[in-house]
Amino acid sequence: MNYCSIIIILASVFLYSTFGHAQKDSFFLAVSIIEDFGAEEDDLLTNLEQNVKDTDKDYLRGVLSSSKKEKVDAVARLKNIRWLESEPNRFSKRVFNIVNTYTIKQIETLKELSGRLKAENKKEITMIIERAVITRDRSLKKLADAQKEEKVLRDRIRMREKPVPGVDVPQIEEPVKDRGIW
Repeated sequence: MNYCSIIIILASVFLYSTFGHAQKDSFFLAVSIIEDFGAEEDDLLTNLEQNVKDTDKDYLRGVLSSSKKEKVDAVARLKNIRWLESEPNRFSKRVFNIVNTYTIKQIETLKELSGRLKAENKKEITMIIERAVITRDRSLKKLADAQKEEKVLRDRIRMREKPVPGVDVPQIEEPVKDRGIW
């Protein structure tokens, strides 16, 4: 009984690893982009919180907590589509869209925060927004490049596969030209 369960587990791990082999790099890159982007934003906002007056600290703490929640939600969405989407091109588009949507939403939140903070903190929040935009653009370019490379790899693999004949006929014998029972 124990051997059967071990064999089933090993088979499922093998099947899982072969399913997403061509998607592995871009998927893990997307997860790391979201986690790194969120962590950097949280660090910068935490440093900003120390310089903000008491009236804006509560609002900034709310932004920080919602930012952490959105990061966890985006990573969870990525992990869910990993299991749900089997078509590679749609999978790549959905991964890219999740990362793009997350980063755009975070930058818009920073812009709203910029409008809310007082004039003495405008320079810092402007620097944070500029840094977030540069990081976003660089990360999305890296993700798009990784997805293009994976598409080329999938196309090469597909071209190497030989088509299966429609009728099983031994290669030695000539196919029958008369299509009768005998």
